[in-house]
Amino acid sequence: MTKSKILIYLCLSFIIIILIISLLNGFGTESEKVNQYYNQEVILEGIIINEPEQRINQQKFVIKTERIDSSASPQNDKGATPQNDNKNSHPEQSEGSNIVRIRVLITTELYPKYKYGDKLKISGILREPAVFDDFDYRAYLAKDKIHLVIYYS
Repeated sequence: MTKSKILIYLCLSFIIIILIISLLNGFGTESEKVNQYYNQEVILEGIIINEPEQRINQQKFVIKTERIDSSASPQNDKGATPQNDNKNSHPEQSEGSNIVRIRVLITTELYPKYKYGDKLKISGILREPAVFDDFDYRAYLAKDKIHLVIYYS
């Protein structure tokens, strides 16, 4: 092999590696899209991707969103309002609605009980996880690729 062929193969390999890394990281576009929704009332559509954790007076679960809509207001002002939405087809995208696929930790009332795989429409205020003096909850959730939370209070 000549030096020019080796150089071409090295350049092509470098470009392919960069493309693969970019695809695996998702170009960071989802997190950029989500920044505009911090501390805003939104409606999320998504699927529960873990078994809900039942506590004494609340339940926690993670949804992977399919859509975020900032043009509609929540049904009440308490925080999160999960609603079962078992439709198989996606409704048309409304104004103010974006297709965004992220993970969000939802903390809501104990009832109704939800289960893995439920498709929900959730209204609430998207917030960043808190950082406490003795515990970095944000970093703890980030290890599972969860960067936002919605609390029902």
